[in-house]
Amino acid sequence: MKKIVILLEEKTQDYAAGIFIKDNIVEVLEDTVSIDVLFLSDMEEVDFTGTDLFLVMVPRLLHRIYDYIQSRQCREKVLLVSRTLGENALAKINAIPAGERVLVVNRLQETTADLIKLLYELEVIHLDFVPYSPEIDPNDFKYVITTGIVDLFAGCNTKVVNIGFRQLGTQAVLDIFSRLNKGAEKLKVNEIRKAIYRSPLLEQIDEYVKSYTETDDAERKQQYNNIFSSNDIKRYEDYGRFYTSIAFAVQSDIETCVVKDYNSRPRDMINMVLQEAQNKMQLLPIEDVNALLDFTLSIRGKYKAIEGVDYIINACVPFVKDYSEKLEKKLPVIIYDDIIKGTLLKSPATTSNVNDRLSRVKEIINE
Repeated sequence: MKKIVILLEEKTQDYAAGIFIKDNIVEVLEDTVSIDVLFLSDMEEVDFTGTDLFLVMVPRLLHRIYDYIQSRQCREKVLLVSRTLGENALAKINAIPAGERVLVVNRLQETTADLIKLLYELEVIHLDFVPYSPEIDPNDFKYVITTGIVDLFAGCNTKVVNIGFRQLGTQAVLDIFSRLNKGAEKLKVNEIRKAIYRSPLLEQIDEYVKSYTETDDAERKQQYNNIFSSNDIKRYEDYGRFYTSIAFAVQSDIETCVVKDYNSRPRDMINMVLQEAQNKMQLLPIEDVNALLDFTLSIRGKYKAIEGVDYIINACVPFVKDYSEKLEKKLPVIIYDDIIKGTLLKSPATTSNVNDRLSRVKEIINE
């Protein structure tokens, strides 16, 4: 079991914020880690040798622990983590009428500025954010955004929008994974995705996979094992195949025959869609997701021996919802089409080849 210490600065950081981050980590890493939340004054009692990672949320704290880090030569054990806002917090902020001047309050000027920067990065651009300072009168503002500091505004006429503590961002979780597993077996990309992009969509995919891998129906389990090898399953390649199908179905514009935000970087596009699923209650209807998963598994099973079949699946999944009958009928033509085969000969993952396959599948369906 790995050991993590979350370090806080007295008086300027809330212990509850550390517990909130602890819960964030436990939700992802579950019982593989032990986590303590400590203040800087507790540093003398910390077992540096037995601790795998120290998490710091405020940059200025790095300067205060510099001597500890240097004397114990544990620089690689210290990580400054980024944080973001969840869906509920963003919904509260987006409900504020456009054009309003909004006072933003955090515990430090540094973290207040960091929060405003984050809001702009999250494309909250309909408001004029003003960082709090002691000389500012909150009554001059209709709205105040704060991360839990509500007592400061008791008796004020302003409306306090309490967005709570910021949560760990995706990159922070990836960084924690990386640091904790340094020198260990490298984590698989789909294993990481499964852990950090938690959403109803991924839960549905997980249930779908388990309906094959954890069933008492030997024939059903064998059907799945014929499509995905034991090594595929060990490397979470089955999950990766399903994540890819969802991403291409969501991002493909079948009118223009363009896969949006692909840019010859499929991994980034898939991550973007999985992250989007975290911010929406339902990215796709349940029945549409099941249809995509069934289609993917069926084609993988029938045409596994065909070279480049996964690229062909990517080009077909956008048509599953509205053209399922035509798609099923034309599948043999699509699979053995010479034009599609031509897109698989050299650099099949380039944007031009991906879009050309999408266009060709549309042509075949409409012939």
